[in-house]
Amino acid sequence: ISSENLQLFTATVCVAIRSGGGIAEVLENLIHTIRKRKELEGKVRSLTAQFNFESLCMVLLPIPVFLILYLLDEELMRPLLTTTIGWWGIAAIVVLELIGFKVLRSIGKVRF
Repeated sequence: ISSENLQLFTATVCVAIRSGGGIAEVLENLIHTIRKRKELEGKVRSLTAQFNFESLCMVLLPIPVFLILYLLDEELMRPLLTTTIGWWGIAAIVVLELIGFKVLRSIGKVRF
């Protein structure tokens, strides 16, 4: 049992005792609430895992695109590898991709 669920249980029992309500019904509702929370937590974890995978794919996609373009038209892509401006362009792409990946990871981070 997580400490959050334990706190919820304690608060629920205290309120039920103070108000004189039926403890059995209150506990049934609490169990239902905890189960729904777990279900929702699983869905959120699934969606964030999907988001993290998609962000990783977006970051890694330029590599095969570059390789395919290089194989299709070597003359077009050669300046990227043989000139100073080309290397600066590649460095800029790498830096921007890493920044984008970091931003996407922070967006997709969910704390429970």
